[in-house]
Amino acid sequence: MSNAKVTIPKDWKEVPLNDPRYFSVVGSGVDFWIGKKNFLSTKSVQGTKIVAIEGEIDYLNRPSRANAQPKVGRVAFAKMKDTFKVLLADETLSKKYILSTGFALIEPSIDSSYLYQFFQSENFNAQKNRYSEGSTQQAISQDDFSNLLITFPENRDEQKSIAGILGLVDQVIEETEALIKKYEHLQIGMMQDLFRYGIDENGNLRTFNTHKFKKTALGLIPESWKVGGIENFTDISNPNAIKPGPFGSNLKKETYTENGYKVYGQEQVLAGNAHIGDYYIDKKKYRELEAFRAVPGDILLSMMGSVGSVLILPNDALPGVINPRLIKISVSSSKADVNFVATSLLRPETNHQLYLMASGVTMPGINKGIVMKLQFVIPDKAEQKRISDTLSYLSNLINAEKVYRDKLLRQRNGLMHDLLTGVKRATSLIRR
Repeated sequence: MSNAKVTIPKDWKEVPLNDPRYFSVVGSGVDFWIGKKNFLSTKSVQGTKIVAIEGEIDYLNRPSRANAQPKVGRVAFAKMKDTFKVLLADETLSKKYILSTGFALIEPSIDSSYLYQFFQSENFNAQKNRYSEGSTQQAISQDDFSNLLITFPENRDEQKSIAGILGLVDQVIEETEALIKKYEHLQIGMMQDLFRYGIDENGNLRTFNTHKFKKTALGLIPESWKVGGIENFTDISNPNAIKPGPFGSNLKKETYTENGYKVYGQEQVLAGNAHIGDYYIDKKKYRELEAFRAVPGDILLSMMGSVGSVLILPNDALPGVINPRLIKISVSSSKADVNFVATSLLRPETNHQLYLMASGVTMPGINKGIVMKLQFVIPDKAEQKRISDTLSYLSNLINAEKVYRDKLLRQRNGLMHDLLTGVKRATSLIRR
């Protein structure tokens, strides 16, 4: 969002945050209390949510920085540069919490919920970052408040309307994020059940009452399954079916070109996106490294640092090679379902095996030998597909909700900019 100067309507104000007509900057100090309160440092807050407490404190035995009083209607924001942490004090926050002096605390005469939204805006946070100073940790001081400009309509009802509209959008975003978490928890539970019991030929989840199971090194599994290594999913006659990346000396800085054949690395795997990144090699180098080529349907496995992260190259992935930090697994379509194999690699049980065998003191790493030692539960291919299709349905639901959430966030940012500068008037939106 652009930070260009916006001309505000004539019935709006633009004043510094230390203007005493509209804002009281609350200094350090707390009221005496009996018993315990929760202490919130800036680390305790993410965005507008309390994610943890620093600890329980009493009045006489508390850290010196536990010295900011969040009374009802006050608005707090973290003073550090590049931090988005904002709280609006309600009855619960006022009665049960004490804030760190890492927060600036403002008691406004304008509507508190409006200021709460304004502190979340890109405009305000850009101003805060601009004036932050410090050698170890950059932050603004109270002296900088004269440079932080707040815009607002003079009409208090319009202030409340703006805050109300943005609050409704926030509520929809929160509900969407809650739904995503619900689906993700369901997916985790479903994965555990599907890899423990499987889905029979009639589409039913097996149970101990209806089907036979057997003991294995990986626990009880359906009688028709087996336990085996990665070779059960690949063409063992292909020497490059499981291929670690080339030596680093084969991909030096001067090797890369502006376009050509893509070089896949952890950047794509960790992001779950094969289309990002801008490392390429020319045709000559590609032919030289052809043993390390990656094609659609291949699984890329991270072998350094974030060990065990996985990406399946999609059908529209560019031809290319893997870099030294990846292992490529080419699944045989006649033996296994690629999505089942990828999910098998992502299972906590597999990750536990990887970390037990991972080498490296400062940065854990794996190699082909370790991958070859991994043990998996192996249903027949038809059941593998039934399992992966079931999990893909949930993944599609999660991805759809994430796309919707991201769309809402973009719309919110645009709407917030327009409403907090008067470009769009809340009254006209309400009439609509």
